[in-house]
Amino acid sequence: MFKNLYMLIFLLNTPVFAQVTVSYQLIQSYSVQDINSIMNTMGVPNGILVPEYGVDFYRVLYTTEYKDSMVVVSGAMMIPKNMTCPAPLTSYQHGTTSNKLGVPSYNSSEKNICLLFASEGNIVLAPDHVGLGASTINLHPYMHGWTEAHATINLLRAAREIIPEDEDIDIEMSNQIFLFGYSQGGTSTCHAAKVIEELYSDEFTVTAIAPLSGAYNLSGAQTDFINNGEPYATPGYLPYIIMGYQSIYPELYDELSDIFVEPYASMFPNLFFGHNYGMGFINNQCAPIPLDMIQPAVRDEFLAGTHLFNEKLLENDLMDWVPQTRVVMAYCTGDEQVHYTNAINALESWSASSTFPIEAIEIGPQDHGGCVLFALLIARHIFKTTNNNGIDIELNYNSNSNQFELSFINNNDNEFSVEWSTNHTGLILENVEPETNYTLTITNLSTGCQLIQEVSVALLTAEISENIIPSFKLFPNPTQNNLNIQLEGYGKYDIRVVSSSGEVVFVKSNVQASEILIHSEDFPPGTYFVIINNEHASTSLPFIKQ
Repeated sequence: MFKNLYMLIFLLNTPVFAQVTVSYQLIQSYSVQDINSIMNTMGVPNGILVPEYGVDFYRVLYTTEYKDSMVVVSGAMMIPKNMTCPAPLTSYQHGTTSNKLGVPSYNSSEKNICLLFASEGNIVLAPDHVGLGASTINLHPYMHGWTEAHATINLLRAAREIIPEDEDIDIEMSNQIFLFGYSQGGTSTCHAAKVIEELYSDEFTVTAIAPLSGAYNLSGAQTDFINNGEPYATPGYLPYIIMGYQSIYPELYDELSDIFVEPYASMFPNLFFGHNYGMGFINNQCAPIPLDMIQPAVRDEFLAGTHLFNEKLLENDLMDWVPQTRVVMAYCTGDEQVHYTNAINALESWSASSTFPIEAIEIGPQDHGGCVLFALLIARHIFKTTNNNGIDIELNYNSNSNQFELSFINNNDNEFSVEWSTNHTGLILENVEPETNYTLTITNLSTGCQLIQEVSVALLTAEISENIIPSFKLFPNPTQNNLNIQLEGYGKYDIRVVSSSGEVVFVKSNVQASEILIHSEDFPPGTYFVIINNEHASTSLPFIKQ
């Protein structure tokens, strides 16, 4: 049922400026069996994703910034059930949709991504965005960074308002925040992190983000790709972004005929306003070469980089961002919708300016649709290995006294047990061997939740704190012959390689080496998944056999 009565009571006890939640409703509850069935329907091979929890799916109505006012929008909130450890807030930003209800909180296919991540222990949020879902705005301001960022940020706020106050939602939030998204969602993920860092760093600290196949270099790599004079896979994206920008920047044009030639100028209002049609239908109504829909004089200015639209694209470009969090991008070189050089350009720009780790992982030659599962597995891998199970610590190496020094953030020491692999149990480990790797196990005495980390002088210097979910790298990927697996943790591992149809083609148990070689020359060409388990957990990454 709607929690309007609760929200009225909450409003009376909450400062008006802090309140963004309007209402929320439990839409459906899913068991682990339900989620496994969804994975089978999606064609996810067995063992690649392992649901641990049932999930309650809520639709949230909340307010967010739109131009110079606040408007009501909707979003999904997925809560893992019967989870004892604190869970991170993990926001998923959806890909391009022109259908009003083709969004996560209204049961789009991307809702299943949210369910899968929630079933592995994340509180998953997914904004529908202005103009879509429950929003009454007539047109989504497509690829407008400020608006999309605030839809994400305000849903984070709504979750922080709802979860602690509703006794029917039995879960504790950790202090960690993860952001990820695919395609348009990859871009809006970066905008959300950027706006948080610039305006709301006292309210949110983002642990890591995984932007996937996004148009980060909107005014450069992506503009060049769409407007290269050749047929483009999704030509409807160009009028979508132009019309969406005009809703934010009214000076862009007075009439559609100022920008578009006929019959498109007359056709586009019916196609886009109200969001009654899907992108597949819209693309089929458009000219295969996007610039053929543009007035010749406008096209000449645009190609010369002197049109006002060029300026607005540059305003929404991310090349000047200096990330203050860990960024792991993923891309496919066969992407026909978002050119992979967006990630290459972002990697070069962000790495040159940021002190935080920035990665761009090439998955292979898949197209835009074929890249999705692999990219999501990379995001999952990063989040699982960085999740601290609600145990916030600070760990330093004191070079003067040659010791590791552990302290707890926002918690008392007596709430936890501490054990080092040397059998020492104190907060300080003395006489550290510089070349030695130590295992630190911290256990919450009331819940049994654990944070298990490999600790070394070098790892602390790298400033990346990761729980010991198996962490590894694959290379070369794609491969024609052999595949190297580089294990980044320590201990014993079980390794399986599974084909996209679920066939197990390689098994090796109790692996203790830091790097192993798999002879894959006899594997048929296709997509495979490496699944690695240790005594604590399991994770997986994809590779391509050519």
